[in-house]
Amino acid sequence: MRLTAKQVTWLKVSLHLAGLLPFLWLVWAINHGGWVPIR
Repeated sequence: MRLTAKQVTWLKVSLHLAGLLPFLWLVWAINHGGWVPIR
């Protein structure tokens, strides 16, 4: 299966977002005082 440049770019962007979201959520939760350790 051949990927076009646009498809490759979107794939990279989505992978980066998927990797960053948990980290961003963690920072946001701590900054808003809603930090609750997940058990």
